[in-house]
Amino acid sequence: MMCRLKTVGDNEEDIAPNFTLPDVRNGQPVSSAAFRQKKPMGLLLVQDVEAADRAVQYASEWFSHFCEAHAVLAVVVRRPVTVDYPEPLLVLMDSNGSVFEQYECPLDTAVCVYGLDRFGAVVYLASCGAEDLPAVLPRLLDAIELSEMQCPECGV
Repeated sequence: MMCRLKTVGDNEEDIAPNFTLPDVRNGQPVSSAAFRQKKPMGLLLVQDVEAADRAVQYASEWFSHFCEAHAVLAVVVRRPVTVDYPEPLLVLMDSNGSVFEQYECPLDTAVCVYGLDRFGAVVYLASCGAEDLPAVLPRLLDAIELSEMQCPECGV
């Protein structure tokens, strides 16, 4: 579940929970905690198994933009995907839905989109269909880049 923490002054932020899931490509565990305090993260939680391939395709198209922004882009799916995607793109398997539950994704939502700053604070949140990702991914990246510009500790 999301956690609310006081950060600066009276500001409160939602902090995303850490998770560890196997990589679809090689089965190796990947932990979101490995990126904390290093890189911001764009996270696509694709609950609709029919939308998984399309979501991975759109993420593949935007992957280089996230790399240029020194951000991680990860897609969490419920079943293996059948499309090819760039080697470094993280496509992670959550077959039992634990991450979807932790991130409080509604069951009737195809894709939950999260932007997390390098400390795990939620800087962007959207729910959409896979067909909406071409419009959502630029906004996600903008929110992540803005959070990095506002972070004096990051040296950006």
